[in-house]
Parts: sequence; C-alpha cells; structure tokens
Amino acid sequence: MKNKLIYTILFFITISCTNIDRIDKSDYRKIDETYQYNILKEKLKNEGYKDYDKVIDIIYSQYKTSVDKVKVQNIESLITLMLNDVEIKDENKINELYSLNSYDKNNIFNYLSLFELKRGSLKNAYNDAWIAKTREDNYLSNELFIYMLNDKENTEEILYDMEKKFKDYPLNKYNRLTYNTLIDIDKIKITDFNEVRKDLKKIGPSFYPELEVYKIKLLMIVDLMEANYLYHIKDFMKLKELKMRVNSIKLENELDLSRFNGFVDHRLKEGN
Repeated sequence: MKNKLIYTILFFITISCTNIDRIDKSDYRKIDETYQYNILKEKLKNEGYKDYDKVIDIIYSQYKTSVDKVKVQNIESLITLMLNDVEIKDENKINELYSLNSYDKNNIFNYLSLFELKRGSLKNAYNDAWIAKTREDNYLSNELFIYMLNDKENTEEILYDMEKKFKDYPLNKYNRLTYNTLIDIDKIKITDFNEVRKDLKKIGPSFYPELEVYKIKLLMIVDLMEANYLYHIKDFMKLKELKMRVNSIKLENELDLSRFNGFVDHRLKEGN
C-alpha cells in the first residue's frame, strides 16, 4: 500500500513537471478585443477614473484587431509585444487623452508613453513614463524604461528594483532571462527556462488578467530562448528533444511555430 502511494505521488509529480516544460491547451485561451477591453475598463473603474468609459474608448481606438494565429518572430519584451498591437489611427484621440480630467492617473500616462513610442516621440514617451513611475511605482512604467533605456547598467538596476518591489510580478524571471540571453548567455542555467514558464503559466483571469493576452506569446518566446541556449552550448540532442516537445502541442491551428522550427532546423544542420 505504501509503495503504491509513493508511486501515485511520483506519477502526479511527473505529470506536473511535464506540463511545466511545454505549452499545453490549458495555457491557451483566445482573448478577443471585447474581453481585453473589459479587463482594462474594470481596472480603470476600480482605480477611480472619472472618465473611464471615454478613456478606454480612446485607448482601444489605437489598437489593431487581433490576428487568428499566434506568432512570434524574435526575443521580445512585453513593451515590444504591446507596441506590435498599437496602430495609431487618430492623432487627435491621443491629444484628447491628455486633456481629460482623468489623465493624471499613472496608468493613463503609461498608455500615453506607449502611444508616444509608437509615433516616434521618445522624449514625450520618457516624460510620460517618468510621471507614471514617480506618482506610484508600477510594473508597466518599469517595463517602459527597460525598453527605452536599453543599456546594461540601467536595465540591471531596473530588473533588481522590480524583483524587490514587485515580487509576485510574473515577468520578473522572464525579463531576467531575456536580459541574460542578450547580454551574458553563460549566466543562464538550463533550469531557468522552466522557472520562467512556471511563473508565466500563473497568468490568468484572477492573476494579472491584463497580461493574459500576451501569455502564450511569452511562452513561445521562452521556447525560442531555450533553443538559442541549447545551440549556444552545442547540445544538439536536447535541441532535438525540445523541438519534439514544442511540436507535440495540440494547438497547430492556433499557434504558428514556423519561426521556432526554422530556427531549430537551421541549427541542427550545423550539428550534423
């Protein structure tokens, strides 16, 4: 009986670990524009915005409609993913956002910073993010500064600060992994990838729901970073295993894996 219990526990541990090292169906949920709109609307309403209806309408007037298949091309930050979804359709709407009574809230300045980045005004984007951060330190302002400052010393300082102040933020380990991948890949351990996946998989309707729309892309980028790391250490056997694991996902109609497969296939040719 005791042996049977131990076997059962080990079995469930194995299943749990297996789910951590790959994307599975439970990770994927198609987030439509209405769902994301309502998430942000509720967030603004709870934070006491007087004109939250008007604010959310202006913000979402600058977003593209979502595409059917989820696709990633490169190792990207949260802000890069957000910028990919922004399409400045009406400059006057952004100016209107500055003029609203509610615009003094830090969240609005974060979105203004995002829109200024999209229309190429780095100075305005920096100022808006700085106002948001100094009024009330928050993860999105820090993400914006990681993107804008884009240098080793400043990024290291921001990452350290975020890890201390926002301990439950599910992208802390992702940001650290991205930084090490680009700056000092030899600092990475193979176990880092599943640690990052574990945190990203926590994102959902009751935990950072505003990030759920990016969850699957972030997990796909982790696969790409792991492939890059395995190529760096020349472990072609594990690279093949990773490819098999990634392609075992039963989401072929939802996810576009062409970038990942192309990257891995090219590297595997070098290993033959």
